[in-house]
Amino acid sequence: MYGLGIKEKNFYEKNKVNSMKDKNKEIIKILEENKLTNIYSPEDKILMEIDNLDKQVEMKFDKQIDHTKVDDRGPLDLTRQIEETDKRIKELDNSLSIALEINDTYQRDNVSLAKQVSDKNDEISALKIKLELLDNKTQK
Repeated sequence: MYGLGIKEKNFYEKNKVNSMKDKNKEIIKILEENKLTNIYSPEDKILMEIDNLDKQVEMKFDKQIDHTKVDDRGPLDLTRQIEETDKRIKELDNSLSIALEINDTYQRDNVSLAKQVSDKNDEISALKIKLELLDNKTQK
């Protein structure tokens, strides 16, 4: 380009632009004739797959959240924490009352079983005494 006059310079630049346009047309024609099915690099594919997974996780997470219960105060909302704690206390109280009822039932059953065992021991002692008396009579 050095040493060229303005007219030659403009002509050279126009030729350069025209040749670039022609090359672009050729490239487009070649690309249209040879359809590329894999135009992404492996890195691009990995990034796209990560994006898809992120979107799927977001969709699942959005489905799990009940937006009617979410307010602007976020997870540090003390009133919500108090309500959840009260609910948990009620559940635990209910579980405790059920456990106490079961315990009382077993204790009553144990008392009746202990009485039955005591009665059987008394019967066994009485039978032993009778058996000894019979043995003594047969030996005389």
